[in-house]
Amino acid sequence: MYHKTVFGVLGLLAGLSMGNGDVQGQVTEEAVISVPIWDWVVMEREALADRGVEVEVGVTIDYSMNLMGGVSTSADALRSLVDVGVGIDLEKMFGLKGANAYVLMQSISGDDGSEVLTGDAQAFSNIDFGDNRAQISEVWWEQELDELGRFAMKMGKIDVNADFGFVDYGGEFVNSSAGFSPTTLGLPTYPETAFGGSVYMRATEDNPVYMSVGIFDGSNMQGIRTGLRGPSSFIDGQGDLYLIAEGGMNWKLRNGLEGRFGVGVWRFTGDVQRLDGQGVEEGTDGMYAVFDQALYREEIGGDEGLSMFGMFGYADDAVAEIDQHIGMGFVYQGLIEGRGEDVCGVMGTWVGFSDDAGLEGDGEFAAEVFYKAVLWDWMSLKPDVQWIANPGGEEGKDALVTTLRAEFSF
Repeated sequence: MYHKTVFGVLGLLAGLSMGNGDVQGQVTEEAVISVPIWDWVVMEREALADRGVEVEVGVTIDYSMNLMGGVSTSADALRSLVDVGVGIDLEKMFGLKGANAYVLMQSISGDDGSEVLTGDAQAFSNIDFGDNRAQISEVWWEQELDELGRFAMKMGKIDVNADFGFVDYGGEFVNSSAGFSPTTLGLPTYPETAFGGSVYMRATEDNPVYMSVGIFDGSNMQGIRTGLRGPSSFIDGQGDLYLIAEGGMNWKLRNGLEGRFGVGVWRFTGDVQRLDGQGVEEGTDGMYAVFDQALYREEIGGDEGLSMFGMFGYADDAVAEIDQHIGMGFVYQGLIEGRGEDVCGVMGTWVGFSDDAGLEGDGEFAAEVFYKAVLWDWMSLKPDVQWIANPGGEEGKDALVTTLRAEFSF
């Protein structure tokens, strides 16, 4: 039933996105002119933008099969993520200078590919989640604090990974470990976003240093599904706090090749169960580092060319099953002439397991390669292949999983 529903949605999206066809029938001055649905949507969206409201709808659908090892080679996994985001320019709408607001609604449906197919610890698909749900994932207000917009604050229900622990050139990979280090235990991110606030200093051409500090609801660490909740557990201190800070710098090499390096630390203030069963730890913490570098551009200032990223993470092995992480990847936009929007990439990511976790293997390694073909402005297809060694610490069960990702954006 779920498979039929998803493929039905695919057909509907394609139908809505047809070009301007001929409108049959005669049109008089009094008649209402028939307009294709997609054209009407575009006009309404432009009208909202003029008033300071930007509406974006995104649909991501993954279909995966495991060709060897793992949990199963006879099953498949189909899942979807629907995003509806509304951004509001409060300066344009209400005259509040330097103020913006954002609301994100999400619907998550389908199988958990790691559970059904591979048993890997890093989650080979970054939309996977075993609990189907619909939720308001983000509701926040951002305010610039100076004339130049370098200093700002954000408050509300936030995806912390949007501001901390990310790499610029890892976003096209399917594996979750390209988004943030899996050693950042309990990070309030998809789907368990959380209430809190952050203050940050942005980098500029004159001053390339950036810094960010945040304090958030940490009750996700205690099994509370913060993505489905409001601010109650943050306000009453029910789940203790998640503290995070990051600092770094940006730079430009010759020919304008941009780079970035950042280091972050985080801490959860509540009690955490020890892996060896010997009571609890009074809080836990860790650190991470991120690195981005553009290596080659076909045109100075352009997007087409080769880029890379690197990641490192460390956590307390007394409480964190994954206590070490190293990842590196390369992406090329516009590799094929005439396909300037297409992106391809290759990545390797390794995690080390705590000895107290009691797993058979010491670590897990995943290698990924993909090609994203942008078919239209609103649709792309991304074939993806990942080889996962020792998935979930299970030796002798190396998996080879394929995924076809379809992405729609409106």
